[in-house]
Amino acid sequence: MSKLLSKYIPSKINLSTNKIDCFLFDINLFNEDLAIKLLVEDELARAAKFKPSDKRQQFVISRGLLRELLSYCLVNTSPKRIQFQYGEHGKPSTHYTQLDKKIEFNLSHTDHYVMIGLTLENQLGVDIETVSARTDHAALAKRFFSKNEQNNLAELPEDDRIDAFFRCWTRKEAFIKAEGSGVGFGLDKFSVTLDENMIKSTIYIKNPDDNIDWTNYSSISFKGYQAAIASNNGNLQVSNHVITN
Repeated sequence: MSKLLSKYIPSKINLSTNKIDCFLFDINLFNEDLAIKLLVEDELARAAKFKPSDKRQQFVISRGLLRELLSYCLVNTSPKRIQFQYGEHGKPSTHYTQLDKKIEFNLSHTDHYVMIGLTLENQLGVDIETVSARTDHAALAKRFFSKNEQNNLAELPEDDRIDAFFRCWTRKEAFIKAEGSGVGFGLDKFSVTLDENMIKSTIYIKNPDDNIDWTNYSSISFKGYQAAIASNNGNLQVSNHVITN
């Protein structure tokens, strides 16, 4: 077992079909030299392409943390031996199980934070974003948001729109990551709530192809950042684990 997480997570992680375990890490707490020892050849090649050192650190530690979290779920599988498969749109997955249920996961990072979600069987997407006042939220909303989302954003006081834009953006990103099609799904083809007090909320899809109860869940959000979770199961609990300064 690597020492990357041993200070913070002492034993096995028990996952469930009834909940999502969501981890928020400050990557500055972790040693890049330890993390890189957990990566495999294709990940090392990707890491070498990041010229800014902070982007390389972000990738290396995020992948190291993901591998070690999964090893905590599997107990007898070392982080470096874990194998990933990638979907048509690049979404990673594994064939590993816990309690004979498939382990599902998703990862997102911004600045020096990484968020990783874990569950059993449920499709899952997570997203964390830095809230930036420099963002042209009106233009981006017009291009990517549904008409309902655009109208809800426009109805808010000007001072509230930046945070609301990023609440909407992270919830939409979490959904397209969970669904697996990426932006090809069409960001204007579905609507999420902008409500800042949302605990969970149904995602409304135009002309859905199935009867899946796609749902957004609130996640670990703090000053200067917004985060969200999405799943195809509308009856989950979210257990947050915050490992930051």
